[in-house]
Amino acid sequence: MNESLIFGLYGMASGVLGTLLNVALVAVGLVHVRRVNATAGLCFAGAGALGAVASLIQRISSFAISFLGNMSIHTIVQLFTTSLGLLGAALIPVGIFLLANAIKQKIAPQNRLTS
Repeated sequence: MNESLIFGLYGMASGVLGTLLNVALVAVGLVHVRRVNATAGLCFAGAGALGAVASLIQRISSFAISFLGNMSIHTIVQLFTTSLGLLGAALIPVGIFLLANAIKQKIAPQNRLTS
């Protein structure tokens, strides 16, 4: 098989898997985490949405650039999508911190009653 075909299929598979994981993060944030703490759920959902949007923009731009061949647009799109991914990655620890505090506050009153 041609090496470029193998690497192209690998790139497509990793992009699709990353998009699916980001969509799953949105679903978990909106459905499960939001029950415990609404802000933490929105942080997780926002992180997943930013990652999914960035991945979709990258896939669409890669497809368009293969026809147009304009690499300066590719560089701008890469910078934009990378910044979206970094913003989404920064939201995950915030959501974890908010979720941990919410769980700690719900557990703390129960511990005082049993002591």
